Amino acid sequence: MKTTNNQQTNQRDYGKDPIVIEDYNPLIRLLDYIVSLTLFIAIIFFFSSDITSSKIIKAITIISVVSIPFFRIYFYAKDKRKIILNSNRISFVHDNFIVESIDVNSTFFIKQTFSIIYHVYQKPSKLQQNFRYLIFVFSIYNDLCLLIIKLLFHIYKDGYKSYRIYDAIIVFDQNRLINILPTTQKEYIEVKKYFNQVMNINIEHLDPYYELNNMNFNDIPKLSKGE
Repeated sequence: MKTTNNQQTNQRDYGKDPIVIEDYNPLIRLLDYIVSLTLFIAIIFFFSSDITSSKIIKAITIISVVSIPFFRIYFYAKDKRKIILNSNRISFVHDNFIVESIDVNSTFFIKQTFSIIYHVYQKPSKLQQNFRYLIFVFSIYNDLCLLIIKLLFHIYKDGYKSYRIYDAIIVFDQNRLINILPTTQKEYIEVKKYFNQVMNINIEHLDPYYELNNMNFNDIPKLSKGE
C-alpha cells in the first residue's frame, strides 16, 4: 500500500528521536529467584513433620546467602541498563556502553516471550538440551513463579490492563541477543509502532519463545527487515 505524504509526515524519525526503555530484567530476575527459592523451601516445610525454629532460621540464611550473586547483578545494573531503538539499530546499553547491537537490516530472529533471558550467553547449553525433560517440572514451576512476579510488577508499574503474558520481545542472531521489555502500555504501543514502521513487523503476531521448546536456536525461522 502506498504511503501518503501525510502519513509520512506523521511518522516518527527514530534516527533523531529513538525509543529508550529502561531494562528491568535484572530486578525481575532477582525477585523471581527469591520467590521461587522461598516457595520451594516453604513447600518442603509444608510436607515436613518436624519444623523447628532453627530449621526456619537455616532456611532464611540459605536463601540470603545464595541470593547474594543476584543482588550483586541487580545493583550493578540498577538504573544503568537501557534498550535503545533507532532507525538503524536496536542496542542494549549499560552505563552508556553498547553491550549488544543488532542492525535492523540484517538477518535476525524475533519472538515474543515472557522469558527474562537478556544475553546470548544465557542460551541453553548442550547439557541443558540433553536434560531438557528432566528439568521440565522445575522449569514449569519457575515459569509460574515468573508469571506471577511479572503480573504484580506490571500492576505496580501501570495497572492490570497493561499486563500481557508475552510482555517482552527478543531480537537475536547466533551471537547477540536483546530482550525488549516494555513496562507500561504507552511503551508497548511505542515499541509496536517502531517495529511496524521500521521493519513492517506486527509484534502481536510473533511466535512465542519458550526456553524449553527452543533449545536449538538454529531451528528458529529467521526474519529480516520487511518480512
